[in-house]
Amino acid sequence: MAQQRSVVPRLGVLAQDVQPGLLETLRDELEHLGYVEGKGIVTEVRNADGRSDRLPALVGDLLRLRVDVIVAVNTPAAKAAQNATKAVPIVIMRVADPVKAGLVRSLAHPGANVTGVSFLPDVLGAKSIEALSQVVPNLARVAAFYKGDNPGALLVVTETERRSAELGVRFERFPVRDPGDFPDAFTAAARAGAQAVFVMDDGAMTKMRGPFLKLSSQRSLPVASIYKDFAEAGGLFAYGPDLDHVYRRAAHYVARVLKGTKPSELPVEEADRLHFVVNLKSAKALGLTIPPALGYGARGAGGGRTSRVRDRYGSPSARVAPLGSGLAARRDLRVRRAGWRGDRRQRSPAGGREPVARAGPSRPGRRRGWRSRCRASPSG
Repeated sequence: MAQQRSVVPRLGVLAQDVQPGLLETLRDELEHLGYVEGKGIVTEVRNADGRSDRLPALVGDLLRLRVDVIVAVNTPAAKAAQNATKAVPIVIMRVADPVKAGLVRSLAHPGANVTGVSFLPDVLGAKSIEALSQVVPNLARVAAFYKGDNPGALLVVTETERRSAELGVRFERFPVRDPGDFPDAFTAAARAGAQAVFVMDDGAMTKMRGPFLKLSSQRSLPVASIYKDFAEAGGLFAYGPDLDHVYRRAAHYVARVLKGTKPSELPVEEADRLHFVVNLKSAKALGLTIPPALGYGARGAGGGRTSRVRDRYGSPSARVAPLGSGLAARRDLRVRRAGWRGDRRQRSPAGGREPVARAGPSRPGRRRGWRSRCRASPSG
């Protein structure tokens, strides 16, 4: 039996690690949907600060507060929430594969009390490796770093390793817990002959990107990641979901649930707004040339300047060329999302970051006739 809803809805946010700015994005979109913080909704945040073992106790706190919906950020948080309750609706995001993780029965028919936004682990990581193979001469071995206690990160690394084998690239795995593990892991990677690094950058790894990128720079190892934070901070490039857009989509799920829609009736979306970010300064420092096949000219890659291609709405336009066969067909994996009005407040990177070149999707819904893998989707 579902618990009785309070007069003012109470939203619980459970995260392995909260990244600055993204929680504000969620609140901003909720406000746009009519849920103003403190008036139309009250948000309770529980942050594990990178320690997954703290998540069960934190979700227990949220349940004692009788929250109406839980937003679970990352696979460990989603699993902790699922294990704690079968009654309170759970909206997931930043989850690699909710079906394999045991969170939902299928994307189209999630069942039970879990739904939300996922991404494509077998495509995004593989595209990063293929891009590396076009930039790093004779790439044969890559060191894969990931948070050892995140099953979602392990899933991404496993799928990426499987797809990379098709390119003749071998993976060396290095699960880590904290920055104290980095020096020994990088030493082992060097002994293994790693020519580049792939990092599965969940919230905890993203928080530790400073010391990580310092060591990779000392060893002249190019770094490929899923999310843009690593690339903007000194990695070589990133290919993955636009997290700002993901958090806004999660807000739409929350709104639908608060209006009475059951999570089992809301298909899980796959992230459809992706960015390919290249750090031009890092490419130059590593002596690497970004080929035109990746969508950038020699001037942009070698000059250390920011080169951006934007459409008429101010959003980055999709000009990344497909990398090889079977990967990123449909240009930048852009799909149409019925009922979504687009990211109305596109934000540029904060000042002081490394110069980057971007190629990302055009405005959501701009290209008619493109559909998501799930026919239905929640809309505001």
